[in-house]
Amino acid sequence: MRIKHNMTLLVIILFLLVAIIGIIGLPIDKVQEVKVNKEQLPTFVEAHNVEIVWDVSGSMWGKVAEDRKYLRSKKVLIDIIESIPSNVNVGLRIFGAKNSKHKTTNLNVKATTNNRNKLLEKVKQLNPAGKSPIGKALIEASRDLVNLEGNNHILLVTDGKDTGNIMPGRVANRLRGQGIRVHILYVGNPQEKVEINLKSIAQLGGGKYFVYSEKDKVVPTMNLQVE
Repeated sequence: MRIKHNMTLLVIILFLLVAIIGIIGLPIDKVQEVKVNKEQLPTFVEAHNVEIVWDVSGSMWGKVAEDRKYLRSKKVLIDIIESIPSNVNVGLRIFGAKNSKHKTTNLNVKATTNNRNKLLEKVKQLNPAGKSPIGKALIEASRDLVNLEGNNHILLVTDGKDTGNIMPGRVANRLRGQGIRVHILYVGNPQEKVEINLKSIAQLGGGKYFVYSEKDKVVPTMNLQVE
């Protein structure tokens, strides 16, 4: 009777050993397939934040070919606003524009997810006037984003003419250290000196530089993700 009992225990032990060896021998990806099912995978998309800083200063009345710079910037902003995913917080800050003070920068639309119509309305309404304090506008834009969760981006749309007394490159570099990327879309005439300066600002800000012909690449390239 004792021998029969011992044999039963031995069979059970051997069965358990075979099962354990079989599990250990599975490839890593197979083990993961066993442990993880589709219901456990994350199905949400993390919200991100974009503040558009739009140059509506007096120099934007100038022309590129037969198109005024402020009109071409309006076209591209409408396309960008309509292309940004609906879960993303988007805000609009401007510098220049009629009825604004000499060297001010104004938050026209607060960054939220349900403001696309308001953004488009503002873009269509505004016309150029005044000065272009780019560095100051970047600083103020960063303050608009500081309390928002997720990855923060600033998209500066400009012809590159800066009348401020704050160096945009230094500001962009500081913002990069705070986790805010600065991207630039240039809507002016081809000018090597201006473009070199703007490329430098984007590089210091950890962002991308685009010319008008690359406008369709802005949202896909940013993809609202931090590397």
